[in-house]
Parts: sequence; structure tokens; C-alpha cells
Amino acid sequence: DTGREALVEMRRLLGVLGEAREQDETAGAHTAAAEELQFAPRAPQPGMAQKQQLVDGFRGAGLDITLSETGVPRGDASQQLAVFRIVQEGLTNALRYAGHGAQVQLSLTHTPADTRIEIIDSGKSQAARVASLNADNAPIPGSGKGLAGAAERARMFGGTFEAGAHGAGWRVTAIVPTADHSRAARESNSQEPRQSTHKPAEQSIGDTR
Repeated sequence: DTGREALVEMRRLLGVLGEAREQDETAGAHTAAAEELQFAPRAPQPGMAQKQQLVDGFRGAGLDITLSETGVPRGDASQQLAVFRIVQEGLTNALRYAGHGAQVQLSLTHTPADTRIEIIDSGKSQAARVASLNADNAPIPGSGKGLAGAAERARMFGGTFEAGAHGAGWRVTAIVPTADHSRAARESNSQEPRQSTHKPAEQSIGDTR
């Protein structure tokens, strides 16, 4: 009848909109990252000073995070914002797919040249699998751009980004050059392509395991 046909048409439209949204999120990652970096000096933005607060928030959400940090953050506000967002998206990905109780190793290594990020999760535990069956699908906090946005942030500084399966879990690694090293990369992004000492961010990423 007319009501059933309307329902079928609505479901078809929602499916089309869902596919379009996925494409838009990937295509819009560069724009969103660029805009946030552009306005970073004009308004307070999170950085390494808020790192512990970020980690504690994800611990409160159910991740068993072991944090190790070497060196002192040296980047400017834009670089530290990029590092913060990459860590945020990596932990968001772990919480979304590995779930409550997952063990996560977060490693931050700061050098005069760059900040190196590694996030490894243990994969979904049996308890998390059971919990996911009863979940209400509440949204998980993040910047909203996923790992594609994290990769774009690293690329804008001339850095690298990789994500993929690691044992039963997932591994995210990124290198974000500090100000002196990334300035040339950001300038090259607005000019003609030229040789860089840093490998462009890898695109072997995915939010789906």
C-alpha cells in the first residue's frame, strides 16, 4: 500500500545519504584540519598540556590505558593541536572497536625534530563483545573526522600516518614534525609540489576492522 511504499522509499533514501556522508567525511578531512590549524592561534585549542585530561577521560570511558612518554613537547600550538587530535582519534577508534576493558598502549616520543605517536589496543575482549550486544549505540566523543582526519593532520606537517591490524587488535602510528621541520611542509602544501624529507602520510587506514 501507499504507507509501505513510502517506508521503502525512505529507507532507500537514508541508505543513499549514508553513502554520501561517508564520502563527504573523507573528502572533508583536509578542509576541516586546515581550518582548525588556521584558527588555532586565534582561540584556545587543546595541546599537550591537556594530554593527561584526555587520557583520563578515555580511562573513565573504559579503556585500560598505559601511557609512556619520552622527551618534552617542542612543537608550536598548531603542531601540538595536531598531536592532540591524532591521539584523540586513535583512542576513540580503540574505544569504538575494541570496547570497554580493552588494554591500550599509548606511547609519545618527543624529539627536537618531531613527535612520534603509537597507539596499540588489544582488540575486543569477551566482556566487550557481550556489552556491545546490549549497547544503546551512544556516540563516542572524538573530533568527528576519524582516522582519515588524523592522517590529514600528519600530512599537513609533512609527517606520516599508518593504521592497521596488529595481532588481535589495532595499531596507529604517526610522526608529526615540529615547527622548524613542518614549516616548509606547510608552505609546500600551498605552492607547487616539491621534494620533502618526510614520507607523505600513508592512506592505509580504516575505521572498520
